[in-house]
Amino acid sequence: MKNKFIYFADKRTTFVHTMTSANITAFVDNTAAQVFAITGQGINPARTEMVIKITSATANTGNRGSAYTNANTTAGEVTTITAGGATMSGANLTIDKKAQDGSEGQDTTNGYNLKVNDVITITFVGPLEDDAACFNVSAFKGVKQTNATTTVINFASASGAATVDTVTLTHTTGKFNQVVNYLQEHLDMNVISSTAVGVFCSLRDTDNGGFGAYYAGPADLGITNAVIAIA
Repeated sequence: MKNKFIYFADKRTTFVHTMTSANITAFVDNTAAQVFAITGQGINPARTEMVIKITSATANTGNRGSAYTNANTTAGEVTTITAGGATMSGANLTIDKKAQDGSEGQDTTNGYNLKVNDVITITFVGPLEDDAACFNVSAFKGVKQTNATTTVINFASASGAATVDTVTLTHTTGKFNQVVNYLQEHLDMNVISSTAVGVFCSLRDTDNGGFGAYYAGPADLGITNAVIAIA
């Protein structure tokens, strides 16, 4: 008989930055890189974890490198930066610049010259360390409501500790019964896998993006946060 597992993950916060005139002033000199500090992620993300998109505020001529379908951008156009068009160092993201003053450009292939009011949106692939866990269904110990918006799910310690491992969900007011019913339904399934709707995942929102093909669960639970504590 196959073991059954249940998977929890807290989706990472999207990073959004709107370019200001002060940013542009700092980037005008071609010796100055387009560098941003990525905040609110707990730990410094790797470039491979990031999907970087830039929404152009206005129409621009020649502000994208040859790796993109067109060197020009239209107002509202969204560009996904290529793998070679940005790098991470610590908490700092550098988006490569294309030539701004002729031959002094940075990266004429993958570069993108940012303009005032352009919006940089970064989504992250996969949860942070300590923000995901997979439990054997047989380890389930119980679930309790601590207040109208908080439900705590207990599992026997995966490390053999005397205390339990917990997943604390923050959700819409009064949704405890629905959380319990949804949990029971998936604990009772014959097979739970990472590609089936049998996976229970708690996310910061209700879309299916981020970490492979995980299942976001019913939107009406209104789960906004998950805190995983391993004993």
